[in-house]
Amino acid sequence: MLFVGKDRGEHERKMKQEGRLPLGQSLTLKWPVLHYGSVPVFNPETWDLRFYGLVELSLKLSWREFNALPGWNAPATFIALRAGAAYR
Repeated sequence: MLFVGKDRGEHERKMKQEGRLPLGQSLTLKWPVLHYGSVPVFNPETWDLRFYGLVELSLKLSWREFNALPGWNAPATFIALRAGAAYR
């Protein structure tokens, strides 16, 4: 987790000083689950990602193949539609 064992207030002050947290907003370390209905069961053995249709080459990746793809980390600001903004 991003802020495990650290003080939320300390991170909030630092982000405000860096101009990364808009005026009047606060840092949240929690992210609410915003969905309707039950969460489907995930089975990595049967999960797949398919590219098909108007593509040059159809492709099907298993969970293992998908996770083997190169990745990256990118900081992002999420603006909540409810009460204020959440930076994560």
